[in-house]
Amino acid sequence: MAINPISPEQTFPQADRSASVEMGRRDYLSTVWRLTRMELYKLYRRRYSQIVLATLLGLVASGVVVIGFFDMSQANAPASNFAPPRCVSLHNGQQYCSNQTFSQAQLERAKTAAMQENAQSLGLPGSLTAIVTVLSINLITTLGILLLGPLVGTEYGMGTIRLLFTRGPTRLQCMLAKVVAALIYTMVALLLVMAAYIVLGMIFYPMTGEPYSYTFSFFSQADFRIMLSNALLLGLIDIVYWFTYGVMALFFGSIGRSTAAAIGGTFAWYTLEILLIYLLEFLQGVIPTGALYTFFKGVPDYLLFNNLNSLVQNRLHFLNNGNPLSSISDLHACIVVAVYLVVLVGASCLITMRRDVTS
Repeated sequence: MAINPISPEQTFPQADRSASVEMGRRDYLSTVWRLTRMELYKLYRRRYSQIVLATLLGLVASGVVVIGFFDMSQANAPASNFAPPRCVSLHNGQQYCSNQTFSQAQLERAKTAAMQENAQSLGLPGSLTAIVTVLSINLITTLGILLLGPLVGTEYGMGTIRLLFTRGPTRLQCMLAKVVAALIYTMVALLLVMAAYIVLGMIFYPMTGEPYSYTFSFFSQADFRIMLSNALLLGLIDIVYWFTYGVMALFFGSIGRSTAAAIGGTFAWYTLEILLIYLLEFLQGVIPTGALYTFFKGVPDYLLFNNLNSLVQNRLHFLNNGNPLSSISDLHACIVVAVYLVVLVGASCLITMRRDVTS
């Protein structure tokens, strides 16, 4: 049977591709972006991430409801409950008590001032300041570890890491995509929580007993720029705060090849830094002078936990005059946090590029 040779000029029909297969540009950044979209899709669809995000939104919504009902109870309370305290503590530890009595008009003014102060936590710009302050609390920040912990560990646990690292994109592209996806997901999650608090604050504002102006009259206030800029900066710091611990979870997940290692290792680092700070303070009291004292005093300035908290504290100083400035400057804290991020991301990429995933 004769076999007809295939002519080089002969054309073949194009194979049909599924609509779910996307064939885009193959340059380096385009590949990283497609991988980033894939990681975001997995984060969005994963039931675990949905539960953590829903828990965070539930905590925020519960907080707004509690504040609203508390303010409503105060609005219905008699004015006598808002009388200034008769006794105040002095700097020397003693108390000064006054026998001054207040008229009904003074009590009403005190109640009005208290209600206006309570309402600030639910209405703009106070609600923006309140929510970014809440998101800076260490207990809430740990949810960021839980949110991004499975980013790498799940791949090793399910075995999909072999397919991911042996089909097309390089390992470095895969890791960079996970880092970018972690940053984008953190930003979206925190902006969603902030938006939920602000909207719910507007809804529950009437419970404070104060009329709400939706024309945002605070734009004309003298300290508007300072308040808004520092609140936005604090929100940006919250994103960096959560993202940094998310990158740390990615690092420990790459080392331990599991979600448990990612979350457990990050929580261990987080806890050990706090314990180390207390230990160094104790050692400073035991050794009050000398080179060891200088060493013990200088080490906390280079801990990740201290530098992130210093950025938060410095912003709260401008938002709430009662908060003192941190001993660590913003420039020093930014440099230290940036070094931690570079080291964690670089180490994660290096470990991934040199690891054998076939066994």
